[in-house]
Amino acid sequence: MTFCLFELCQNKEILDKVRKEIREVLAKYNGELSYEALMDMKYMDKVMKETMRKYPPLPFLDRMCSTDYEFSGTDVTLEKGTKISISLLGLHYDPDYFPDPQKFDPERFNERSSIPGYAYLPFGSGPRNCIGKRFGIMQTKVGIACPLRDFEFKLSAKTVLPFEYDTSSIVTIVKGDIWLEPKRLTSKC
Repeated sequence: MTFCLFELCQNKEILDKVRKEIREVLAKYNGELSYEALMDMKYMDKVMKETMRKYPPLPFLDRMCSTDYEFSGTDVTLEKGTKISISLLGLHYDPDYFPDPQKFDPERFNERSSIPGYAYLPFGSGPRNCIGKRFGIMQTKVGIACPLRDFEFKLSAKTVLPFEYDTSSIVTIVKGDIWLEPKRLTSKC
């Protein structure tokens, strides 16, 4: 949620678009932030996906080879039982998969997206994917919709840029934290 709000502070056009969607959807559901209302927020889905592309909850995935795997065209074989780490930051910032990877661009996740399978893995994939994925997505949507409905945010001078990631943590966090300054909007939905 913090990384999402940080990016929205930096991208006013995207912020305005997601806030407009939140207000329109909530008006459609009589102001009630229900499951159905959250599922109706399609642009917010794109914003969240792009946030998790840039800032995946875990920077890497650990796996173990279940069978021998030979890389075609090479003499390299991963033997059964070999432990491997998959760099999500490496995948999510690869310009072959995500052109201009430093740019915050929710439109990457349009329905006709050309992102290849297994290039975007914020929750992992397959039988070892994150068991809390759906809950995490719902919790994040609520955590974004509620403050954006009634507050404007700006980046505080206490936030140190560029970020330096805290490498002592297993989750993606920055050293010194991200500080935002909220301001209540005069017009509510």
